[in-house]
Amino acid sequence: MSSREITCRSPNNRSITKWVAVIATVGILGSRDSSPEIIDYHQHLYSPEAGARSSPGPKGINANFLVGQLDVAGIGRAVVLSVAYSFSNPNKPPVPNEYAHVMAENDWTSAQVAKYPNRLLGLCSVNPLRGYAVEEIARCAKDPNLRTGLKLHFGNSDVNLDNAEDLARVRRVFRAANEHRMAIAVHMHPNIDHHRPYGAKEARIFWDKFCLRRPT
Repeated sequence: MSSREITCRSPNNRSITKWVAVIATVGILGSRDSSPEIIDYHQHLYSPEAGARSSPGPKGINANFLVGQLDVAGIGRAVVLSVAYSFSNPNKPPVPNEYAHVMAENDWTSAQVAKYPNRLLGLCSVNPLRGYAVEEIARCAKDPNLRTGLKLHFGNSDVNLDNAEDLARVRRVFRAANEHRMAIAVHMHPNIDHHRPYGAKEARIFWDKFCLRRPT
């Protein structure tokens, strides 16, 4: 994994939140009885609307295109992380009825993943600082194509680990995901445009607040 993508086990659920790390390991090692299968644990699909908000970037990527690219690269399966959080990016123009757009993007990702159930596995996404975050997690948990896990993007959502209010909101989201037994994948690097601090202090805060607790 890169230094900016962390999957850890939270204090409330030690088994399920390590799923993304496990699937990445399986992709590398395979099994003793068969050839190793390569699994891409970090892919994104963009609806036309989400693509239009990414500049520079893709203007729309669907499952057909992604699977074609996987075939060319010799990759068997991929984990698809929804980009629904992008509709609440504070550095982009706000959209009316923001939550409706977030739901629509998660639903679009679900529908795309459903086209290739043996190749793609979807994760829901949400801005953890939004008031509707827990509600959306509960909704995604009922979707068979998204219930496996949750993607959080601290930079895109402008999560500041040195802010006590932000920490409280993120902890609430972690608890909600754990209650629904959803894996959690985190893009931990904070917002660059706002020059949020990022270093050993923030890494320790994240570890202490959201990952395994050290024995007392």
